Amino acid sequence: MDGTENLAETFLEMHHLMHEYHMAWYLKNFGGIDPKHGQGRILKALSHLDAVTQKELGFIMEMRPQSLGELLQKLEAHGYISRRRSPRDKRSLIVELTEKGEQFLHSRPVYESLFDDMSEDERENLRCSFQKIGDKLKELTIALENEGKEDENNAVNENNEVDENDAVDNNDAVDNNDAVDNNDAVDENDAVDENDEKIIH
Repeated sequence: MDGTENLAETFLEMHHLMHEYHMAWYLKNFGGIDPKHGQGRILKALSHLDAVTQKELGFIMEMRPQSLGELLQKLEAHGYISRRRSPRDKRSLIVELTEKGEQFLHSRPVYESLFDDMSEDERENLRCSFQKIGDKLKELTIALENEGKEDENNAVNENNEVDENDAVDNNDAVDNNDAVDNNDAVDENDAVDENDEKIIH
């Protein structure tokens, strides 16, 4: 294993450790709610909405009523949201963030302590390394997105060519059928003429 592979392995291990720390922090402070999934996504959505009904929230989140209801029940039980009857329609429930829900959205794990044991030079070198890695990740991401778009365009062009070929085949089939019908019509006319001649004679 060369130096590059060692670095890649170290980077992946660091990513794994960061995720574990991230989840442990949210478990300790907010019962394990992940801001990017499930209940966390609902809280994030509510921060951009004003007096939304539970039905409207389900439509926005593209969630089934039963699944949404279960998540909202958990959030309400832990004080992150409140639900009340709509004054305009008693059958509808208005879902709103509580102060605790707002606190969740404005909180994040503390990462600064990770660098407490580093000197200023080490921090600066690490910052430069992170910058290079970030730039490379952006470059690779853009390249992959462009390749994906190119593949999609090629697939569309191939489908268009297939459709055009099918259209040509259909037209050929129609022409052949028309030719057969014309031949049948000619044969029928010839048969009628022969019968007329027999009758006359």
